[in-house]
Amino acid sequence: MTTPPFAGAQNLTLLTTKLYIPPPRPDPSTGLRTRLVERSRLAKRLDEGLRLDHRLTLFSAPAGFGKTTLLSEWVAGCDRPVA
Repeated sequence: MTTPPFAGAQNLTLLTTKLYIPPPRPDPSTGLRTRLVERSRLAKRLDEGLRLDHRLTLFSAPAGFGKTTLLSEWVAGCDRPVA
């Protein structure tokens, strides 16, 4: 007999921080929003997905590669609802 894949899932806790869009990071020296690494090519691809009316974009990269930073900066300049 095998265990169902989500057995015991009722005991998992959802982190509420996962329900909010993080704000862009401020520059510690000025307090202003700044980009640590320019990712204009990726931002253009996100814009292109909107233009083509794509409903979902999947990001996949190892921890620390800037996924959250890219998205929070892009969302800050986007006038559409995001989740």
